[in-house]
Amino acid sequence: MKNQDFGKEVLRYYHSSIVKRVFKKIEENEEEIKSDIKKLAKIYAPSKNEILRAKYLTQKFREYGIQNVHIDGFGNAIGLIEGDKEGPTVALEGRVAVMPEYYLPKVQKEFPIKKFVIVGALLILVVVIIVVSLLFMRPSQPTIVQQPVTPAEEPPAEAVIPEEPELEDIPPVVEEEEEEEEEEILEEETAQIEIPAVGLADFEIDVDTDQDGLTDGEEQLFGTSAAVPDTDSDSFLDGAEVLNLYDPAAPGALLEVSPLIKIARNDVKGYQMLVPTTWTASMQTPAGDVMNVTPADGTEQITISVYNNEDRLQVVQWYQQQDPTAALTQFENFRNEAGWTGIQSKDSTLVIATFGDTGPGARAFIYVIHYDPGTQALLRYPSIWQMLLNSLAVLEPEDE
Repeated sequence: MKNQDFGKEVLRYYHSSIVKRVFKKIEENEEEIKSDIKKLAKIYAPSKNEILRAKYLTQKFREYGIQNVHIDGFGNAIGLIEGDKEGPTVALEGRVAVMPEYYLPKVQKEFPIKKFVIVGALLILVVVIIVVSLLFMRPSQPTIVQQPVTPAEEPPAEAVIPEEPELEDIPPVVEEEEEEEEEEILEEETAQIEIPAVGLADFEIDVDTDQDGLTDGEEQLFGTSAAVPDTDSDSFLDGAEVLNLYDPAAPGALLEVSPLIKIARNDVKGYQMLVPTTWTASMQTPAGDVMNVTPADGTEQITISVYNNEDRLQVVQWYQQQDPTAALTQFENFRNEAGWTGIQSKDSTLVIATFGDTGPGARAFIYVIHYDPGTQALLRYPSIWQMLLNSLAVLEPEDE
């Protein structure tokens, strides 16, 4: 269809009685629609991770009587309204993703030229006044006539020949075996770089009865209801609150003060994150290079491995150095509110990150964080995994 014909077709539908009734319906329900949009905007939904907003939309679709509602493999909320007459298929599309802040263009502030000129003129005036004052107030200096001084002749000093010290027997240097032992110990303590494989995009999310972003198993850990999407009735879905580090069972309360959540610390490597109190966080090496976080049943495991980044490489450069054949198309950007940046696999089970871009400690370590669901291709704790990543932070100096 030509553009001109397509435009005419659009105008024909726009002026049709059906579309006019739709717009009238929108005007009649304007306040309710605005309220829904505000709630939708408050749901955490970074680019390529809009699942919570999609679930909210599917819930609203069902409330409005739309049939065949589902979320496809790309995270799109889809609903179908079947007509009772023959006619063309009409598709309505709306984007719900939020562009991350670090993608937005930086706005440069306008340089205050007028203020700069005034301040500069005042400084020049002050310098001129000081110079003039020094010239007129400087006292005259007397003329000094220097007389040549003939140095007195000194008798030559007698040469003193030092006595040669007696040579002592110096024992031969014996190489101690302790150095070799220390090197062996260091080699044992140095973590071997092992990066899990990625690309398995066929993981399924466990049952989420109320479609609030928390699986039924996670609802038990957070003390929320699997039948109520907003347990504390604060207008936010339980899953959205967890991703933003708020307690879904207490309005306005942070997760870090919940009795069901604890702070897991690695005091050796200087980082911390939030985990359920019933989970175990344990060091696997004395040097703190590896920490495992496991649920009570031990079916799944989250591993945080820390590696020295002596050359202060960017995460992508470091990853390519370890695996020159790495397929970066399997990753997307990662960033949390505490300033950790890096890359995350598209199957959401692997994050390679570092902390800081500038400063003496910037990019000193590389953190490889892996979510291992075990032998099953089922993610039982996806929101707890995201909570851990979003709460990852560097220990404050006074805490170390």
